[in-house]
Amino acid sequence: MKRDNIFLEVPKYYLTENERQELMSYQSQATYTEFEIPAEFELEGLNDGNLVSINPHVPDWVFDKFKLPLELSISYLFLKNTGLNIKHTDGHRQSSLTVLLSNNETGTDFYNEKDELLTTLVHNGNTFLQNNKVRHYVEPTKVWRYFFQISFDLPFNIIVEHLK
Repeated sequence: MKRDNIFLEVPKYYLTENERQELMSYQSQATYTEFEIPAEFELEGLNDGNLVSINPHVPDWVFDKFKLPLELSISYLFLKNTGLNIKHTDGHRQSSLTVLLSNNETGTDFYNEKDELLTTLVHNGNTFLQNNKVRHYVEPTKVWRYFFQISFDLPFNIIVEHLK
């Protein structure tokens, strides 16, 4: 599934159920910190609802399975949230490979400059490349969403070409 230059499903990076469970186990032991909103957003006192564990301990197979994306990346991380409280673009990365670890169907909504909804990404346990420079938002929920993500400081279209 592809939606313009917003997201792209990447089946070759799907997890097996055993891999997903193992990463869930690792993420449950990770140390998380609140994600810091970049200063250019001037949203003093707000947080974006994300807790992250950057470059955490992961099983060795992760480095084999995600060899190419990791070579292109600036970091990999565990991320967890219960939705975001601001529409935003990511300040620390341009795109990311996102792997949902939890069984949660809360979608990520993407918006244009006029604040019109463009599309919604529901992972359904699959792996997607996401353009983090398109404004996005997650409706707050009481259910935690857990992800393994690989972050890139390269534009979405460049990463798409590398992952073909």
